[in-house]
Amino acid sequence: MVATGWSRTKVRAVADVRVSNVDKKYHASETEVRLCNYNDVYYNEYVTGSIEFMRASASTAEIERFGLHRGDVVITKDSETPDDIGVSTVVAEDVDDLVCGYHLALLRPRNGEINSVYLAKQLRTAESIKYFGANASGTTRFGLPIGAIEDMEIPLAPRPEQDQIAAVLSTVDRVIEQQAVLIAKLERIKRGLMQSLLTHGIDGDGKLRSEETHEFQDSELGRIPSGWCVTTIGEQVALRAERGLPGLPVMSIMMTEGLVERLSVDRRVDSKLPAEGHALVRAGDIAYNMMRMWQGVLGRASFDCLVSPAYVVLQPRRSMDSRFMEWLFRHRRSVREFRRWSRGVVDDRLRLYPSDLFPIKIAMPISLDEQEEIARRLAAIKSRIDAETVTLQKYRRLRPGIMQDLLTGERRVTALLPPTGR
Repeated sequence: MVATGWSRTKVRAVADVRVSNVDKKYHASETEVRLCNYNDVYYNEYVTGSIEFMRASASTAEIERFGLHRGDVVITKDSETPDDIGVSTVVAEDVDDLVCGYHLALLRPRNGEINSVYLAKQLRTAESIKYFGANASGTTRFGLPIGAIEDMEIPLAPRPEQDQIAAVLSTVDRVIEQQAVLIAKLERIKRGLMQSLLTHGIDGDGKLRSEETHEFQDSELGRIPSGWCVTTIGEQVALRAERGLPGLPVMSIMMTEGLVERLSVDRRVDSKLPAEGHALVRAGDIAYNMMRMWQGVLGRASFDCLVSPAYVVLQPRRSMDSRFMEWLFRHRRSVREFRRWSRGVVDDRLRLYPSDLFPIKIAMPISLDEQEEIARRLAAIKSRIDAETVTLQKYRRLRPGIMQDLLTGERRVTALLPPTGR
């Protein structure tokens, strides 16, 4: 069944399909080109000149047959898993010397019968994904025959409706892309703030310090602000080794989120340990994964909870604000030191024991007020990033439903089209 006024058509009727054989080779006798490869298609909804393409070479015949132009659609033709076959992208702008690479198929819309964005989105629907998986063949690597691509049937809306559907879906894509760009920008700001605040600090007027405007002093860790000190982690924290208490939630430690409830983690861990077999974490404590502290896997507890007995729990002393300590431990200098002092032959075996953590030297403000203000500012930017990330996830969850509705005709965009027949 198709929507009123729609039809079903084979891809071969609306597009010329070409399977590329241009590989990442280089021959001096051939022309140097930019090669659009598997990853360029797999990770991008649209191909533009902003992508850093691989360099290769191609013959004149290959360039003529597989050169990419604005409006072309490219799909992944073979992969290690059937699920990754048929992923589509649109060439959104002309890029000089860009050629479709090996493992890809080029679909060039013909005669203005189909909108290229509409075609690419049709190739991303649940129906298309199922078709690609069913028609892929192979054992260790799966491929899609050119005939299967050409014989694939897709719903075809009238061209004006195609254009409107493409415009709506392109707008959704653009919103998602802009949201991702905003988050990346905020992440860069956060990294810069961490570097400035955790090495230069804030003065009594709330201004960032610099050596041009404030007093600094020499230390064994380099130049630090006056009013800061060099100390060891062991002088600022104590080891908490208390048994868990019944009724408290069990937490896991994640790379970016810190301490999260174990039940909310996708890779759920079924533990039969009683509460007393876990380690107790009090509000304000820092817990870390001994095997991954060299990657900065740690978290601060905002309430009393339990963690695996394999984790290490640190109780801050009165001279250290635990919120500041969490940010200080996430600073790149600290993470480098954690790796340096971790023991193990290979990365998977590295462990940072408390006895090796405690002698590590850190620079910090003596003033608790300054520690708290640094932590507050960093928490504010993190909160903004978290909120924008939730918005991005919402948009990404909505997109498949919008695509399903529009590309099957379940919801029509005819109300957005100009009236006809007058």
